[in-house]
Amino acid sequence: MLIKTRGIVLSYLKYRESSIITRVYTEQRGVQSYL
Repeated sequence: MLIKTRGIVLSYLKYRESSIITRVYTEQRGVQSYL
């Protein structure tokens, strides 16, 4: 499923060599984590 929304990045963390984990606040979904 693909959802398009705007958000504010609260934090990010490097994960392995080529990925990051981000915590994003969006109006529609609140705080979410993405890889």
